[in-house]
Amino acid sequence: MPDLSSIEFWPATGHQRKPWVAETEVDAWVKSSRRVCELYGEALKHVSLPSRVKGLRLMPGRGPGPDVVVHAFAAADFEGARIEVPASVRNLTPLVRARLVLDAIDLVLRELAAAKGWPSEAVAETKRRVLASGLHFKWEGRMVAARDRRRAARTRFWLCDDGFGRVQVELLDRVSGQVIRSSAALDAYSTVESFARTSKSLRWLDAETLTLINVSDGFGLFEESTVLNVMSDFQSHPRLSALLRPRRVAASARVPVVVRA
Repeated sequence: MPDLSSIEFWPATGHQRKPWVAETEVDAWVKSSRRVCELYGEALKHVSLPSRVKGLRLMPGRGPGPDVVVHAFAAADFEGARIEVPASVRNLTPLVRARLVLDAIDLVLRELAAAKGWPSEAVAETKRRVLASGLHFKWEGRMVAARDRRRAARTRFWLCDDGFGRVQVELLDRVSGQVIRSSAALDAYSTVESFARTSKSLRWLDAETLTLINVSDGFGLFEESTVLNVMSDFQSHPRLSALLRPRRVAASARVPVVVRA
């Protein structure tokens, strides 16, 4: 029997600048869930949770109450969960919303653990690993040496609260390993698999020019070729590109909690 290796909320992706779901709170939820689900998938590599299916799909929808309500199912032929998302989720900061997503996933896994005999410590360890990341998902590509062998380029990706990735190309000194210059952030797709394919496309055209093909998915949709000059298109110090900056939550705002149905 395979181990559980991935979690996703449905829909798992959509248009970058359009709603994925009609309800605003559910749209915000699924977009925040992208980085949490990728983090959870990475954490699952360190535990063994035997499952009928490798991937667990969770179905979010608008909820009538003030809290996030989890309905977990563990039948012989189906396992998953329905998640009720309250309207207040749309007004939360990205990090607070991401923590709610993690708490919902954790409750689903604990409910399934009780039904399937999974060790509770394995589920707890998975959550600890995700929390240790600060709920920021980052991924680093391979280094590609320049023709002079003194420098190298690499891609650095992260997932934002719009559900999509961003990528920077960095120029490094191969001796010291320090970043010399870095590009502006470019749009990227929303999965680790797409990050890996984009990273593999990084090539040097000549001593000063790089090319990168940004791939959206396994079908090669929305391929976009970008040519970057390390002098004119890079800054002379590493850019610190943050995840979308969280807004402050009003002192009177009530943060929902995650509860079982």
